[in-house]
Amino acid sequence: MTYGVSATVEQFLKSARKKQSFQLFLVEAGHVIETAIMARSLAAAGIEVTVVPSSACSGLHLLIPSFRFTF
Repeated sequence: MTYGVSATVEQFLKSARKKQSFQLFLVEAGHVIETAIMARSLAAAGIEVTVVPSSACSGLHLLIPSFRFTF
């Protein structure tokens, strides 16, 4: 799971995808258009992406078996 848009995070995820497959929950933050662009770019790299509105983020931990909050 990642929150918002970041070119650094996007490159990291694309690099990680080369080594193993995974599903990503991308939480919308800020501009919805930028989130959609990042989601499409990651999907084109073979990453299964689910875009989640920030208002639904609080219940997202129920869907992820190994979910941990880190600060």
